[in-house]
Amino acid sequence: MSRPHDERARVEALRRYGVLDQPPQPDLQALTRVAATLCGAAGAVINLLDKDRQWQAATTGTPPVELPRQLTMCERVLHHGQVTYVRDTLTDDRFVDNPHVTGELAAWRMYASAPLLTPDGHAIGTLCVFDHQPRDLTTPQLDGLRDLAGQVVALFELRYYADQARQAAAHDPLTGLPNRVVLESMMRHALDQTTRTSNEPAALVIDLNGFKKVNDTYGHAAGDAVLREAGSRIRQAVRSSDTPARLAGDEFAVVIDNAPGEALADVTRRVRTALAEPVRYDGLELHVDAAVGGAAADRDDDVASWLARADRAMYADKSAGARTSRDA
Repeated sequence: MSRPHDERARVEALRRYGVLDQPPQPDLQALTRVAATLCGAAGAVINLLDKDRQWQAATTGTPPVELPRQLTMCERVLHHGQVTYVRDTLTDDRFVDNPHVTGELAAWRMYASAPLLTPDGHAIGTLCVFDHQPRDLTTPQLDGLRDLAGQVVALFELRYYADQARQAAAHDPLTGLPNRVVLESMMRHALDQTTRTSNEPAALVIDLNGFKKVNDTYGHAAGDAVLREAGSRIRQAVRSSDTPARLAGDEFAVVIDNAPGEALADVTRRVRTALAEPVRYDGLELHVDAAVGGAAADRDDDVASWLARADRAMYADKSAGARTSRDA
């Protein structure tokens, strides 16, 4: 069966919601139960059609399965954008040889399906009901099925925007790094872990030398470019288990999950090296380097005292760098 001309955009619209391959959600399960009850059907399924597969987000009356798209019933009706109702699948050429009808996967005789339409019109899946006997459905029942399909998409939209709001609240909008609130939460967690595990967490504080000069000389757009690049380089320089964050202005920090032995010095070197290269912006080479200070967590620390010790180490590094520059 041919794919619609907007197939790429349709798949992107589905994946944007982040609902594929997730554990069953109670509210989606509830909607399938309501759909089955409304239609007096044996069961109901929320089907999501990915690029090459159908994944079931919730089911009632049948176990969830993942199938190739070519084996599904919903693939044949998804793109019409209308509710599809078949009283008896054995009399419909579209479905008579489908494995859900023949008994290979199931033996559905009644089938009704409402498309899951995103606000911009992409059909990302269906809410369907089925029965093992031919069954008459009324227009109000089919209208109700369509309304329930709209509620499925409304839930997807609500979760998406709630997640976006959480991300915005937790991340610096310029660099995309976690913000100070997240950093301090991770530091509290790390301190708690020191009493439960053998982890030896540490924190870095990083200050960009020369940043004010870039802002004053080339403007805030250039300064923003430096901050974005610095955030990206710090993220790449640390380990996946570590948490880089933007504190404020041109100050960054990193919570190092476990830094035994020379690990703290090693991460410090990697961060300093990553920030030593000039930032290229609008044909310019903007030179900023970094003062970096680190402190291992102490069992008597709280977040403020731990961060303050890392901050003092950073200022000591900055002062040493300034003395070196004067001596040179």
